[in-house]
Amino acid sequence: MFEKYRDNVFLKNIFILFSANGVAQILPILATLLLARMFNKEDFGNLSVFMAITGVTASIASFRFELAIILPKKINEAKNLFVLSFIGIFIICAVLCLLIISVPNEVFKSVLKIENTSYLKYIPISVFFVASINVFNYWYIRIQNFKTLGKIKIVQSFSIAGLKLGLGFLSINFGLIYGSVFGLVVPFVLYISSCNSFLKGILKTVNVRKIKLMFFTYINFLKFSTISTLFNSFSNIGLPILITAFFGVEKAGIYFFCNSLVRLPIIVLTGSIAQVYQSSAAKMFHSSRDKLYKFTLHIQKMIGLFLIPIILVLSVFGGSIFGLFFGSDWVESGDLIKYIAVFILFNNLYSPISSIADVLGEQKIILVFNICLTFSQVFLLWLFNSSPFKHVLLIISIVGALFFLILDFYMKFKIKKI
Repeated sequence: MFEKYRDNVFLKNIFILFSANGVAQILPILATLLLARMFNKEDFGNLSVFMAITGVTASIASFRFELAIILPKKINEAKNLFVLSFIGIFIICAVLCLLIISVPNEVFKSVLKIENTSYLKYIPISVFFVASINVFNYWYIRIQNFKTLGKIKIVQSFSIAGLKLGLGFLSINFGLIYGSVFGLVVPFVLYISSCNSFLKGILKTVNVRKIKLMFFTYINFLKFSTISTLFNSFSNIGLPILITAFFGVEKAGIYFFCNSLVRLPIIVLTGSIAQVYQSSAAKMFHSSRDKLYKFTLHIQKMIGLFLIPIILVLSVFGGSIFGLFFGSDWVESGDLIKYIAVFILFNNLYSPISSIADVLGEQKIILVFNICLTFSQVFLLWLFNSSPFKHVLLIISIVGALFFLILDFYMKFKIKKI
């Protein structure tokens, strides 16, 4: 089906990342079988808060200039954007260090609704590794080196899961959090070593004048995408923070456990397609715009055929599956799947093609979308905070699905128009 678009290169690259992502998810799934018995719901709740703060902050740490790395035709411009992204990361991490040092622990406890704040000092380290790895990922997407990208993903997955298991066997407090942070050291070092010649040669093509030029050329990523991504991240990975505030850390842990596991098999395909689609769509926009609309439709059809059966099975048998593999304590977590299924479906139908907004220059629309989605979640949690937790999740899921459905129609309309 895709031969006439990419002469099989597209499918080949998807297969490379699909295989890598598949292997990369095997160990986390197997590890979770043991981790669910080593750590309780509160442990996973603390992990959800930590990962939410890290994920939201890391998503904007480079001021979203990493998104622009794949866009310029000239490789030297992409290199200057690469350096510009790291400048942003260092600024954000420095600010985080100052906040954690200067803000009293009582403030964090009051705002985040958590008892122990000792693990918060690891947030700047985690943000640095997550954001840096993300920038390297975009560079490898730019040069279409999907084999190396896939290999490092596998190593990253094994490193994090292995460290969590080791700390769990040793009964280390916050072992889930420490494993998530320091498990990133290995992939980061691998990126540095694999890019050694590139990093040495980058000084010849990067200078302050060119960085400033790239800054103002792609300033919309800072002006719109940064704020937009902040709200987007908060509405997706930041939701446990809101759940903790309204329903407590244990409910946040139940939701995080459910949401994380159900996305593992899904991200194997959608994550692979998204990374390859980013590169292909950008090139297609420059050379063959008339094919971009049909190309995008085919991508979503393929994802839909993969997603729908998985979501249906997990919606019907989620509680039984979780109880069988993870123990009776996690049956409630499996039961939540049916309440968030519609959001997972429409979110993941759009997510792999979401980079088209950057290609089309629709950052303003994405900003409005993410602000509305985030405030709708906050409002619904506040409005129904006395209702059963599952019912609140169902309402949030339906509203969120409608948001993504509307956005999807809008973006495809814009693609078709060009």
